[in-house]
Amino acid sequence: MLRTDARKRTFDIGIAIVIGLSLAAALGAAGCTPQDLEEFFGDVKNGPAQPPGTAVPFQVFSDDTSAISAKETRALIRTSQGYVSLFGHAPPAGVDFSTEWVIYYSAGTRPTGGFDVSIASLTRAGRELVAVTSLVSPGPNCIEPQIVTTPNVLIKFAAQAGASVQFFKNDSVNDCGGNNPCAAVTCPVGSMCVVVAPPCVPGARCPLQGTCVVQNAPSCGGIAAIPCPGAGKCVDDPRDSCDPNNGGADCGGICQCLPIPCPSNAPFNSDPAVCACANIPPPPPPVRCGGFAGIKCPGGGKCVDDPSDSCDPNNGDVDCSGICQCIENVLCIVGDVFDSSPSVCACVPKTPPPPVVHCGGIAGIQCPGGGHCVDDPSDGCDPNNGGADCGGICQCVETVSCIIGDVFDSSPGICACVPKR
Repeated sequence: MLRTDARKRTFDIGIAIVIGLSLAAALGAAGCTPQDLEEFFGDVKNGPAQPPGTAVPFQVFSDDTSAISAKETRALIRTSQGYVSLFGHAPPAGVDFSTEWVIYYSAGTRPTGGFDVSIASLTRAGRELVAVTSLVSPGPNCIEPQIVTTPNVLIKFAAQAGASVQFFKNDSVNDCGGNNPCAAVTCPVGSMCVVVAPPCVPGARCPLQGTCVVQNAPSCGGIAAIPCPGAGKCVDDPRDSCDPNNGGADCGGICQCLPIPCPSNAPFNSDPAVCACANIPPPPPPVRCGGFAGIKCPGGGKCVDDPSDSCDPNNGDVDCSGICQCIENVLCIVGDVFDSSPSVCACVPKTPPPPVVHCGGIAGIQCPGGGHCVDDPSDGCDPNNGGADCGGICQCVETVSCIIGDVFDSSPGICACVPKR
């Protein structure tokens, strides 16, 4: 196999070609293909310790890697043949390439002790397998043995069919000064910083880290697989010692709120205990129609079959009751709008009409200002058909002349000239 890094080279192109041709000849003779081994030399880009995607559980194991550990190397090994071509010997008995893959990371030659390496995370997103390596370097306050070291790590995990690998790094410095890791961490409102131990190779000295967690976040996951409310997502709780990325099983988690689109009358509630659109008003009750009595819908409403009952007019049932649906193709006059609520289904004024002012009747109530008392069509008393002492309603007559600076207020409760505002 030709060992290449398709992303970035840190050495001269001419040298790379010579080395690549030599390796191609050697590995071609050994029968290695790109499906057996992908190897990347030199530096890679920075990335988050926990990139998006589904976490892939892995297990650290040990083997003799001295043949290539002096050079900074990252490699994905898919077959035992690829393992032999990289290290020069067969894999340990505990590695089964029929169901497992292997990742190798070496930080290369380092001048002192105190350098620790690990695989910070391994995730899968679509066809991409993302491995984040971690190198913890000793700070100026650390006292380390003055010996040359080649820190490296091997992990095995379930084979990820159809995936290609991408490497990132998330390196840090251990200052050995015992400072509070949260001192330099600023958390958003509603969250707090907690000191946690990051994923680390067993026995290695990895510095503690400060991370923000939501205050009073509800618990989730665990052996009971407790779900989060609303749109909440269950993430690992960094405050406990159970790490699902390092073999922890049935780890408890905390709920992280993921915002979702909400209607304007129901804004999103980001409280981890809610994580949902708030105060969504219930739908209006249906308006009944049809049935044995043949009830009509108001306005331009149409009576359709009620799908919630067992009566189906399309299957021979008769006198089925229905519910009203509004048809919004009704033309309204200027100044009116169509009210599509099932109980109206008609054109209505954009602004509500002024309150009715009553007049006439046995008391002979007069209208205010220039108002004129007319018969109230909503009652059963009709003065044109023998009705006596019928009550009426006031209508304003806008023929009143007002002095300069005044205007006529035509609301039935005034019907008079008022100062212009």
